[in-house]
Amino acid sequence: MVKRYNKTCKLLVRVISCIALISLYLSIATIKIRAQEELPSNEKIENLLKEISQLSTDSLKIDRYIDEGWSYYNTEITTSIMLATKAEELSAATDNKRGLTRAKSLKAVCESIRGSYRLSNRYNEEAITLALELNDTILISTIYNCLAVNYSKDSRTYEKAYELYKKILKYNLNDTMGYITTNANLSTLFENMGMLDNQIKAINEIINMAKGSDVTIHQQMSMEYETKLLLLKGDTIQANNLLDALITKNINEGANFDLLYNYLDKSKLLQSEKRYNEALKQLDKSSEVIKKYGYTNETEAVSYRKALIYIDMGEYANAIKQLLTIDETKVMHKEAIEKLYEAYEKKGDYKSALSYAKKYRILNDSINDLQATATITELETMYNSEKKEKENKSLKLKSIEIENQLKNKTLLLEYLFAGLGIMVLLALFFYNQNLQRKKYNALLSTEVNEKTKSLKIANKNLIETNKELEAFTYVAAHDLMTPLRSITSFTGLLKKNIDNTDKKTGEYFSHIEKSSKWMNDLIEDLLVFTKLEKESYVFENIKVKNIIDEIKSHLKSEIELKNAIINVTSNTDELHIDNRKTKQVLQNIISNAIKYSKENTQPIIDIDIDKTQKYTQFKIKDNGMGVEKKYHDVIFEPFKRLHSKDQIEGTGIGLYICKKIVTKIGGTIKLESHADGTTFYITLPHNIEEV
Repeated sequence: MVKRYNKTCKLLVRVISCIALISLYLSIATIKIRAQEELPSNEKIENLLKEISQLSTDSLKIDRYIDEGWSYYNTEITTSIMLATKAEELSAATDNKRGLTRAKSLKAVCESIRGSYRLSNRYNEEAITLALELNDTILISTIYNCLAVNYSKDSRTYEKAYELYKKILKYNLNDTMGYITTNANLSTLFENMGMLDNQIKAINEIINMAKGSDVTIHQQMSMEYETKLLLLKGDTIQANNLLDALITKNINEGANFDLLYNYLDKSKLLQSEKRYNEALKQLDKSSEVIKKYGYTNETEAVSYRKALIYIDMGEYANAIKQLLTIDETKVMHKEAIEKLYEAYEKKGDYKSALSYAKKYRILNDSINDLQATATITELETMYNSEKKEKENKSLKLKSIEIENQLKNKTLLLEYLFAGLGIMVLLALFFYNQNLQRKKYNALLSTEVNEKTKSLKIANKNLIETNKELEAFTYVAAHDLMTPLRSITSFTGLLKKNIDNTDKKTGEYFSHIEKSSKWMNDLIEDLLVFTKLEKESYVFENIKVKNIIDEIKSHLKSEIELKNAIINVTSNTDELHIDNRKTKQVLQNIISNAIKYSKENTQPIIDIDIDKTQKYTQFKIKDNGMGVEKKYHDVIFEPFKRLHSKDQIEGTGIGLYICKKIVTKIGGTIKLESHADGTTFYITLPHNIEEV
C-alpha cells in the first residue's frame, strides 16, 4: 500500500516537471511571436531611412524627410517628429533655411496635436522668423495658422487668434486652399466665442471662394460648408437633402474618404432630430467604408459618434464600451475621457466617474501646464504595466489549462499501467478531490465575507463622497459670485471713466456685461439646484391671493415692460402646500410665459386652480410662441435652451428645477402647446405623506 502511494507521488513529481518545461517553452514562444509582430513596423521605418540616405543630394533628403513626416503626423506622431528632427538637423548642418523652416513647422503641428501648445508655439516662433526672411507666403500662412489654432484653445487668447487670422488672410489672397483653410479655422474660433453672425460670415466666405474654383476638392468643400450653414440656421431638411446629394456624388466618383465623413455628418444630423436608430445605421455604413478601404485611423471617430448617440439614448453601458476602444494614442483620447466621465456619472458608477474626471483634468491642464505632461506619461506607464500584468495573468491561465490537460492524460496512463492498483489510485483521487472541495469552500466563504465587508466600506465611502461633492458644488458656486461681482463693478467703472469710447470698445463692454449677467444667473440657478436635495418640504395653509400677489410683485418689471395680463380662477381661497417651493414653480412658469411671448402681442396668462381632496392642479395657459412637440421633454433637461442667450435671456435650468421640485413630492408637470400658445399642467399633493 505504501509502495503504491510512493509510486503515485513520483509520478506526480514527473508531471509537474513536464508542466514547468512546457510553461517555459510557451513563454519563450510568446516572446518570439510578439517580437515578430512588432518587426514589420520597425522594418518599414528602417527601410524608409535607408532609402532616404541613398538619395543623391542633401536637399532631396530634407524634402523627403519632411514629406514622409507629414504623411505620419495624423497616425504616428512619434515617427513624424523623428523624421522632422532628422530634417531639422540636416538643414542646420547644410544651412538650408527653407528646410529648417518646414521641419520646425511640422514639429509645431505635431506638438499641437499632442496638446503641448507651449512647445508648439516655441517651434512656430522659430519657424516664422525664418519664413519671413524667405518671404514664403505659403509657409508663413501655415505657421500663423498653427499659432492661431493654439491660441484658439484658450478663451484668454481668443483675441490673439483672431488678429492672427486677419493677418493670414492677407497672405492667402493668391492661395485658394489656404484662404479656405483659414476661414474654416476662423469659423471654429467664432463658434467657440459664441459669435454666430461672424461664424456664418466666415462660412459664406468659404462657400463663395470654393464655388468660384474649378478644383474638385474646393467644390466638395463648398457643399460640405453649405450643409453646415443650413444646420446653423436650423434648416435640417435642406441640410439632409444636401448631404444625400453629397453621398450620391461621392459614391459615383469613388471619393471613399469623403463618403466616410458624409455618413458621420448624416448621423450627427439624425441624432439632433432624435432619430437614433437611423443615426446608428449611418455609422454602420461608415464602418463598412473603413473596413473595405482600410481607413483604420478613422475608427475612433465612428466609435466616438456611437458613444454620443448611446449617451443621448440613455444606453450608458454601450457608450462606455465604445469609448474604451479609444486609447491614449488616438487624437480623440481627451474627448473620450471627458465622455467616459459623463457616461459613468449618468450610469451611477461614481467611483469610475471620479477616476476619469481626474484623468480629464490632468489632460486638460496640459494646455497651460507642462508639468501635466509628466503626469500623463506616468498614467501611460501605469496603463502599460497593467496591460502587461493582464497578459501575464492570461499566460498563467493558459499554462494552468495545459497543466490540467497533461495531468489528466498522465493520470489516465498511470491507471492503465497500474492494473491491479487502480482501486487505490481512484481512492486517492476522490480523497484529493474532497479535500480540495473543502478547501475551496472554506476559501470561498472567507472571500464572500471579505467582499461583503468591502462593499459596506465602499457604500459608506460613496455616501461620504456624494456629500462632499454636493458641498463642493455649493461652495464653489457661492464663491464664484464674489469675483463675478468685481468683474461687473469694475467693468461699469471702466465704461464710465473712458471718454469717447469707439464702437468696437463699446461692443466689448456690452459683451462683458451680457456675459457677466448670464454667468451671475447661471450661478444663482446652480445654488438653487444644490439646495434642492437638502431642503425639506413644509406644508401649510396659504391664501391663493397671497401667492399670486407675491409672484406679481417679484415679476413687476417684466409685467410692466410687456403690459402682461394675468387672470386667476380658483375653486378655493386657501391651499395646503409648501409655500416657497410652489411659488418658485409658478413664478418660473409665468416668467417664461411673459419672456417667450410673441412679438407685438400683449401677453395674456390664464391661471386656473382646481383643488380636490388630496391634490391641487394648476393650469397655466399663455398666448406665446409655443413649443414644438419634439422639444416637450427636452425643455425639462438641465441647461437645455431652444433659443440662444442673445435672443432670449436665461440659463436653461429653470424648468429643470420646477420638475425636480414637483416630482420630489410625487407631483407631475406636463405641457400642451399649439400655435396659439402653451398650457402647463402642474399637479401637487397637499402633503408629502399622502403620496
